[in-house]
Amino acid sequence: MTKENGVSRSKSTRSARPAEPADEPDDEPLGSLLARVGRLVEDLAASWWSRVELKVERTKVAARRSAVRVAILAAAAVAGLVWIGAALVAVLRGVCLGLAELFGGREWLGDLAGGLLALALVAVPVALALRRAAGEDHRRVEAKERDVERARSRLETTAGTDAR
Repeated sequence: MTKENGVSRSKSTRSARPAEPADEPDDEPLGSLLARVGRLVEDLAASWWSRVELKVERTKVAARRSAVRVAILAAAAVAGLVWIGAALVAVLRGVCLGLAELFGGREWLGDLAGGLLALALVAVPVALALRRAAGEDHRRVEAKERDVERARSRLETTAGTDAR
């Protein structure tokens, strides 16, 4: 231990590190320093671009997977609709043949009656749904008209009291 200016200091047992070129920028020429900075910027840019490319690749893979899922679901939906359609045709054909037997073996009359029945089975629910929607629209418009009338009467009442 040594005393300097009244303060005790212990000597370090560690040896001094040798100076590295990066520790002493005064000894390095400006051109070399600029070259190192340039390399650092190039490395950063390359790293950034590789990350961007990786993100783009991941996005492409996700898009491909989504497209495949959509295609599979669309194919399944089409297959399901075809299956249901084929079942309906089979049922309708059976109804037509049954009606033809009831009409004395006249197939054309059975097909005609069966077709009309099939159209009625589709048209009646559609007509009912449209009528219901129109009724709801009509009720909504009437309620809006009542609200507008109430607001107008309140304004007229307020305007009448303010004028006095």
